Amino acid sequence: MRASRRKHYIMFQTQVETKNSHGARVKSYVDDFDARCNFRILSGVEMVKSNVDLDKEYASIRMQNNENITLNHFVLYKDNLFDIISIKPMERDREVIVTVSRQISGNR
Repeated sequence: MRASRRKHYIMFQTQVETKNSHGARVKSYVDDFDARCNFRILSGVEMVKSNVDLDKEYASIRMQNNENITLNHFVLYKDNLFDIISIKPMERDREVIVTVSRQISGNR
């Protein structure tokens, strides 16, 4: 896979907890690093065949391997925040497939 074929831009973020002026804890996200990738949202048919929760949206990200990626990161793509489910190396550890999901019904 060539770098020019990676069409999408994503941002990896970590969650931090700060206190506001009233002393209440507020969760926010801090940008760690960005990456170019191929981002593909799984279709409804694929989700039904896989027997996964239909209240979540799943996506597959194929990108260059980066040792900084952990399961504690979140992925920001088109103003949607996704949780990382798995990180699978492939092609002699030069690339990875990152599986992510986000809640699409109810509150996060």
